[in-house]
Amino acid sequence: MKWFITPESTRLSLGEGEWVDVKQRLTHGEREGMLAAMSPLVSPGEPMQLQRKEIRTALVNTYVVGWSLTRGGVPVRMTPELPDNERLATIRSLSAEAFDLIYAAIDTHVDAMKQADDAEKNGQAGGIGSSATSPSHEPATGDTSGSVN
Repeated sequence: MKWFITPESTRLSLGEGEWVDVKQRLTHGEREGMLAAMSPLVSPGEPMQLQRKEIRTALVNTYVVGWSLTRGGVPVRMTPELPDNERLATIRSLSAEAFDLIYAAIDTHVDAMKQADDAEKNGQAGGIGSSATSPSHEPATGDTSGSVN
């Protein structure tokens, strides 16, 4: 398990020479911000109700750190330094097809990172893992109980 996230990005191809740079993994704070955008009104004791129209937009807004997209041949700025309202306005101005392509690339990336994390937790990533519990004592050898198997 990684205790802290080092900010890293990865480039995802969108085809036709276009790309989007996304966060490799989210920090707890970034994930909480994304969930808050998806479900801004949560009442204690009530189940979380997601703002359906915000789920995909919140995911894209949270993960994207840059892209190669242009409008009329002019690069469209998308950086983490942009105010959130500008980032959201830019994302919402994408064509539906372009947004769906970006969302699908990020969703695939998120799934791949989850699978990698799960494999690491299960000791399948080649790393040295530690058990959550102490190892069991080895059973005693020899005739200790007098029973025969």
